[in-house]
Amino acid sequence: MSPRDPNAHLSALALDAAALGEALPAAQQAHLQGCDACQQRLGEVRAFDAGLDLRPPAFVAPAAVEPAPAVAPVVALDAVRRRRMRLFSGGAAVLALAAALLLMTRGGPTHLATHAGPLEQPDVLRARGGDALSAFDVALFAKAEGAAEVRRVGEGDVVAAGERLRFRLTLPGAVHVAILGIDSAGTVYRCHPQDEGDELAEHHGAGAPAAATEVEIDDTIAFDDAGEGERIVAIACPDPRSLRSLQAALGEVATAEPLPTLAEGCVQRTVRLRKQPAAGPDAE
Repeated sequence: MSPRDPNAHLSALALDAAALGEALPAAQQAHLQGCDACQQRLGEVRAFDAGLDLRPPAFVAPAAVEPAPAVAPVVALDAVRRRRMRLFSGGAAVLALAAALLLMTRGGPTHLATHAGPLEQPDVLRARGGDALSAFDVALFAKAEGAAEVRRVGEGDVVAAGERLRFRLTLPGAVHVAILGIDSAGTVYRCHPQDEGDELAEHHGAGAPAAATEVEIDDTIAFDDAGEGERIVAIACPDPRSLRSLQAALGEVATAEPLPTLAEGCVQRTVRLRKQPAAGPDAE
């Protein structure tokens, strides 16, 4: 092993010791006093140490234990070196994370994957509410008393007193359905179901929007000649709901335009119909 060059600059270890006030060997002390480069490095080490909190973490004694007498903190040279290593390694970790994020954003969109491939959720897997019921629809048909033909009516169409409504429901799967009406006075009435029960009517479709089932409900209500129009509200839910609660909720917003959604997780369709004016006493 070759002897150390007396003119060589001090090592980082020696500078650490000098910054903490430790005595250096005579040769190193003499070099330090005469070397501007080592003096500058020593100043940088001292400035760095000045920004560190070298105190040990405070100890809070339990209430039942007599607190220990205060002891002046003793900071060893190794503790300072470990603190520096943690700071430097922490900064490197932040830089590495930033670089990884930069690579991800430059590489285009990322895809989450499972064992079966990319994480996708086709409509057939959305089992409850919302998108699963997006295929639900209602078509309205009116039939006058004694008439042989049934005509389809939709938003803004005119219906006459005595005409009866029938519905054709498009069902994406097993759903619970209520069809309610609002007359010109804001009164809510039942179209389907019409019994005194408190649950929506359950209907079963094909189970997939691409092969939805159509169900017809005949002769539900007949129009009178009062008022200027009616609104028909069809509601489909993935699970049983209280029909009375839906009626009450609709009654509270019956004059709103447009009608808000009455039940979370359900879908609803609204059709406004106009009424044909009743014939006056002078009509021929």
